Amino acid sequence: MRTWLHWGRYNVNRQYYGIEDLGMVKEQRDMLFAALKGLGRNNLHPKPNYRNHWRIRLDGKAMIFEGDFNDEDWTVDSMTNWLSQVFEVNPHTISASLASTGYGPTATFIRNGAKMRMIAFGGLLTSWQESHLKALAYLKANKLEWEIFEE
Repeated sequence: MRTWLHWGRYNVNRQYYGIEDLGMVKEQRDMLFAALKGLGRNNLHPKPNYRNHWRIRLDGKAMIFEGDFNDEDWTVDSMTNWLSQVFEVNPHTISASLASTGYGPTATFIRNGAKMRMIAFGGLLTSWQESHLKALAYLKANKLEWEIFEE
């Protein structure tokens, strides 16, 4: 079930997404991460938890972020078009393969080999709570890579 909050003129749908570098050079990854940090509809919201915020994995090759996003912005076609703009390449030179994991659906974007994997924690049409729980489960299962300590 989808949880919608209404704030002013926005339908707020906060969710968690992850991006993993599968074969980019550092300059490409830095460009991608900088562009991702600018996404989100409520980045000027007075409450920081409504703004896009992120955590970068210890090796610097993956990022999990939470923010108020349009589901339409995270389809394979829209991500392909967005990536083509970020990297200034023809969108027809990017392909994608889809898979499903216990944490949510993934899309691997390919251009001259696999370059990036994206995951929508809990899925595109899920509540914030479900997305949050899936992101936490992923972090717990991969705690050494993300510097998660349990006492």
